[in-house]
Amino acid sequence: MCCDLWYLDSKENIQLWHNAIPVNIDSLSNAYILSPIDMFVHISAHCAVHHCEKYMDSAGNKWERDLKLILEKYKLSPDTIKKELKKNGLLKPYEIYMSRPVKTGRYIFDNRPSEDGRYKNVASQFIGTNCVRDKFYYFLLKHQIPNRGHILRFIILPLNKKLLYLYKTIFPANDFIKNRYNLKNSRQILTYRFLRIVLLLKSLMNFSNNFINHLVFHHNFT
Repeated sequence: MCCDLWYLDSKENIQLWHNAIPVNIDSLSNAYILSPIDMFVHISAHCAVHHCEKYMDSAGNKWERDLKLILEKYKLSPDTIKKELKKNGLLKPYEIYMSRPVKTGRYIFDNRPSEDGRYKNVASQFIGTNCVRDKFYYFLLKHQIPNRGHILRFIILPLNKKLLYLYKTIFPANDFIKNRYNLKNSRQILTYRFLRIVLLLKSLMNFSNNFINHLVFHHNFT
């Protein structure tokens, strides 16, 4: 498991576990799960920024099912959801994710709203939009472009968190480098600290090339 969540700063990550709920899991002691609203935000970030249609199956999208289960079980307030998503820069990607039609012809969230309107899709907000930022979000979510999740992370974060995210990406902890590149000793870790910058630049160039190719092929942000 990740030691922290990318859209939270250090204090927020600590508070995340202060809000956690203790649970009984077999013989495990001191087991905790995220609070309902924190879990909803986490799953929203995971699916809207990273996975999109990767996990579609005959029953739909597994992230969609998880979000619906949380909504139905804990009766989360729409205002609370919107506030928490907006605070972390996740509201727009979440709304676009919900509005995307899938291959079955239906929307990620059922096109028929529940009594309180909680599942109502927001597709009309993005059809024919003139906002370049929204078009860019929609384009990245629609097309399978390598490393798009990492680019979206940087784009959607507030400025202060952008800088922190950039710093952690370029200069991650030793344990991350060791596990990420399967290294054995401190000398290798030091070497990869320098190589990482080169590898990141290479990934950025690959993303740029793939993005331009998709853009040229589709002629515009569609």
